Amino acid sequence: MGFVEWLTGKPTAPTEERGAEPFYDAVAAFDAGGGVGWAPWVSEESALRVSSVLACVRLLSGTLAGLPLHVYRRIEGGKERDTDTPLAKVLSVPNSWQTAYKWRETIWMWTLLYGNGCSRIVRDRNGDPVALVPLDPNNLEFADAADGGLAYKVNTGAQVVTYGAYEVLHLRGLTGDGKIGYGVIENLMRENVALALSLQGSAGSFYANSSRPDGILNVAHRLTTESRDTLRKEWQALHGGTRNSGRVAVLEGADKYTPISVPPDQAQFLESRQYSVLEIARVFGVPPHLIGDPGAQSYASAEQNNLEFVQYTLLPWARNFEDEIWRTLLLPSERARYFAEHRMQGLLRGDTKSRMEAYAIGVQNGWMNRNEVRELENLNAADGLDEFLAPLNMTTAPALSAEAEAKIENPGAAPAVDVPAPTPAARAMGRKWERSELPALLVRAVLPDMDTDFEEPPEEDDGPDDDLLTAAQHAVRRDRQELIATFRTLWTDAAARLVKREASDLLRKLGAVGEDRAAFEAWLVEFYRELQPKIPAYFAPVLTASIRGAANSVKSEVGQPVPRSFADFTAAFLANLSAAWVLASEGQIAALLGENEGSAGLEAVEGRVNEWEEKRAAKEGMRQSVDSINAASIASYALVGVAATVWAARGKSCPFCRRMHGRRAAVGSAFIDDGVIVDNDGNQLRIHGRKTHPQLHSGCDCTLVAA
Repeated sequence: MGFVEWLTGKPTAPTEERGAEPFYDAVAAFDAGGGVGWAPWVSEESALRVSSVLACVRLLSGTLAGLPLHVYRRIEGGKERDTDTPLAKVLSVPNSWQTAYKWRETIWMWTLLYGNGCSRIVRDRNGDPVALVPLDPNNLEFADAADGGLAYKVNTGAQVVTYGAYEVLHLRGLTGDGKIGYGVIENLMRENVALALSLQGSAGSFYANSSRPDGILNVAHRLTTESRDTLRKEWQALHGGTRNSGRVAVLEGADKYTPISVPPDQAQFLESRQYSVLEIARVFGVPPHLIGDPGAQSYASAEQNNLEFVQYTLLPWARNFEDEIWRTLLLPSERARYFAEHRMQGLLRGDTKSRMEAYAIGVQNGWMNRNEVRELENLNAADGLDEFLAPLNMTTAPALSAEAEAKIENPGAAPAVDVPAPTPAARAMGRKWERSELPALLVRAVLPDMDTDFEEPPEEDDGPDDDLLTAAQHAVRRDRQELIATFRTLWTDAAARLVKREASDLLRKLGAVGEDRAAFEAWLVEFYRELQPKIPAYFAPVLTASIRGAANSVKSEVGQPVPRSFADFTAAFLANLSAAWVLASEGQIAALLGENEGSAGLEAVEGRVNEWEEKRAAKEGMRQSVDSINAASIASYALVGVAATVWAARGKSCPFCRRMHGRRAAVGSAFIDDGVIVDNDGNQLRIHGRKTHPQLHSGCDCTLVAA
């Protein structure tokens, strides 16, 4: 079976004998050797005469060599660039006659053509690399070493020198044994390149020797030998070669003109050369439009192909090189601290509009700073742009922390000058609680009313203070509510991180199970069992700061220091918060699954999780800021011996909070019990949990003052 039969799967019909036809000449040469398994000898150098091979090798080696390659040192929480280590220096200046770019381009070209790119490592007395000397693959042989690795035999012309694996940086391509890469041209692409060379050679021969005119004039009578020789010479002189292509043959004695059209086999020849280009591009993993063959490529598909080229061709090659650098150029004692890495961001850049939108998202959400953006755009750093922005109010994170710290250290709870502050002697004092007793003051975790609309607290009071609190108590109330507002941002930010993780895991599982509801429900139990002990880590820092702020506020209010005895209280608060979080999540999901059958239940859960991503962090930020400040306040009161507290609401609070305003309770006693229905002109609010301190409902920012 010949090449055409193999390519099309159909037997070819017998054809009349042809002259110099490029497609059939190439096929005949290819089939003469026994079909697809045959190809003429092809070297790596001759393969580069095929334009598509040259374009692929030049594109890949040039792009990979041009990528920034940096050495990094691992530090706590990330990495930092290192330029002083021997590795960084040798990668910047590999030897005395090559730049880093030319050295890497050479290594990549050898790897792409021969399957192996090697350089001898010259080391100093300490074992550090000081030079990298390329080893020509034509003068290099591989041998098995005694330790199971490789030995490298280099023919220098005068002698054969053997190097061990420790002395050679060996970049491998696709390999069958893990030691030596396949010769790409010799072993993997011989037939593809041979066919391309055959087609290319046949085309050159055809167009150089072609004597095909666009038409001929036939002679009606028989020619003598002398006349035939004269005809042949005149024909060749007039129509031989590409310069004379297309002329009309006018010969002595001719009496009939016959036009000659472009035969179908020449068109098939062009298609075959096109197919050869696609085959070679496919083997190298290069989109055809990047080597000058756009075909039917659109702008949108070209952009996507460029991204796929980076992700699926360049990234694996880059990782291969990085791992080999880590293995051979770093000493064993250095591998835990240092590594080399390419910077691929430049290749992944989109158009200007897309980049600006991506930068805006990163800066506004606080995970990029503005000088990092400038660096990606090849701009110098500017003063004042190294700070990260906080996502909610777009101030800088350090400024927000400073504000919170100032609120902690200077609570501002001092009463008006003309109103004497209550003193411990004038206040009903009780026993001082032990630190181990403080967890009893917390509101226990119950299923919250998640359907309650989230209400923003009022921004200002409404007119003069009422008579249910003294002027000093009103001053304390305002200070505590300012403290709540200060920490609300930090609690919201912590909640947002937890919501993001929880929602991501839930949505990923929902996508994986499809309509298998039983599988999702079984996974859900284990998921929340594992999530609950991880929740405290999200909130511990902001809780600690909130406790400090509340304790300093109580200190200013009662006139005596608050013992720093909150370890048991902190642990109990975080455990309570974690249980409440999981209880709320599981409760909502269980309710949705119970209300909806089959896959409709999973769809309802997906909708609720998406709603969490939009709203839950803000709700939890409000809830926990109020809960933490009030819980820490009542714990501080217990530690210093305050006997009773008073519920304090804003002047513009809702009717339910106003009904609680001024209510008095002993420290440790409930202001209102779990399950009580509070009625206000027909509107009812069910109380969730035994309220030893505010919050009364979602959106409530009531607080406590000492009685």
